[in-house]
Amino acid sequence: MADALRALRWRAAWLVAAVLVFVVWRVAGGRGGGHVIQIQFGMAPELEGATVLIDQEAAGTLAKRGARTLTGFRVDEGEHLVQVGREGCPGEPARVTTGFGAGTVMLLAEVEDRYVGGQPACRVVLRR
Repeated sequence: MADALRALRWRAAWLVAAVLVFVVWRVAGGRGGGHVIQIQFGMAPELEGATVLIDQEAAGTLAKRGARTLTGFRVDEGEHLVQVGREGCPGEPARVTTGFGAGTVMLLAEVEDRYVGGQPACRVVLRR
C-alpha cells in the first residue's frame, strides 16, 4: 500500500512539474502558433521607422532591437500583400504566402535609387 501511494505521489509531482515548465515556456514567449513575416533592413538603415503595410493595413514600423535590424509581424495563414515605405520613398508591394511549411517568411528591404521624368526618386523593394 505504501509503495502504491509513493508511486502516485511521484506521478502527481511529475505532472505538476510538466505543467509548470509549459507555463514558464509560454510566458517566456514560446511559439504559440501563428505565422510571422520578418523584414530585414540592415542593407538600408535609413528605413528605420518606415511604415509597414500588410494587406493594405498599417502593421507597425521597422525598428532596431539593439544592433538587430530585423522586425517581425504576426499574421494569419494565407497570402499577404506586404509593403514598406517612408516619406518620399514609396514601397513596391510584395506578395507572400504563409502556411504549411512556411511559418516564418523572411524579406530583405532595399532602397533602389532611380530617375522618373529626369528627377531623382527612390522606392523600397522587398526581396525573398
